[in-house]
Amino acid sequence: LGRIGALLLGSVLGSRFDADPKRWKLRGDVLYALGIAIEATAPAAPRSFLAIATVANVTKSGAYMMKLPAASAILRTLAKPKNFGDVAGKANVQEVFSGIVGTFLGIFLSLTFVKTNRVAVLVSFLIYFVVNAVASYQSVASVSFKTLNFQRTLILAKEYLSNNGNVLSVEECNAQENIVLPSPLGFAKVIRLGMPLSRAAHSLQEMKRLIEVYAGQRYIISIKAGCVLIVLHENARVSDEVQALLQASLLTLPGKPRWEDPWLELAETLENARKETPGFIEAMRVKGWDTVHFLHSNADMRASWRIGSPHPMPAS
Repeated sequence: LGRIGALLLGSVLGSRFDADPKRWKLRGDVLYALGIAIEATAPAAPRSFLAIATVANVTKSGAYMMKLPAASAILRTLAKPKNFGDVAGKANVQEVFSGIVGTFLGIFLSLTFVKTNRVAVLVSFLIYFVVNAVASYQSVASVSFKTLNFQRTLILAKEYLSNNGNVLSVEECNAQENIVLPSPLGFAKVIRLGMPLSRAAHSLQEMKRLIEVYAGQRYIISIKAGCVLIVLHENARVSDEVQALLQASLLTLPGKPRWEDPWLELAETLENARKETPGFIEAMRVKGWDTVHFLHSNADMRASWRIGSPHPMPAS
């Protein structure tokens, strides 16, 4: 059952690991510790041993499915072009060594201090959980990615717009990343990237107007229920995704009146984003950012519509 659960989890979440490996690695570590906690309760309920052990096994298998792909993505940032295998091998050696040390330490503590005292077992586990969570957080927080993703691009865009074209370095931007809270609760509270076209327009008339406003663009932005919804065209490129997030940042700048005339603000911020995007991308490239790739969890969510000319020729 544990392997089946891992397969199901991998099939659902597989495309999301590359976009935010730090967060998935941290989640996997915490979930694995939770699986150990469930496993430790099994002796206290002998009649439910099989059910508890099954839940613990599924939880730990799911944690491994989160941890391993995310860890591979993180290791690639530490490797040079031709030594990924060397780095991965050393990481495995460290994991095995720490596992051996932890096993002997656990045996020593159980024989000398914990024994059969349930309170001592609980206290020991809580200490392990806190130390593991803090160490895991520090390890992923120390990694700096040069690739653009949803959150890093928004951090860069807001800094660029707020501080006269300044672009944060790779290390400065990564230090501001939220890797604990989900995006809707953290940095990007109202911006949704990779939405279906049906969410952006609730009527055929509204859809036609959006396509008219975004003529010549490979994305559409709509404002619904206090959220900025970004729909990507099937042919959207990295520059289009960056421009879309730059425009979304213009729409959500702190202190800005919130969408008194949405259609007018969409048109004005679109024009500003079109002008600023080339300079923004060049400034990121100079600071060492990878402006060729853009990773996000809804990468496959694209829509198709006819892209018209932004400046149609008058009829003769």
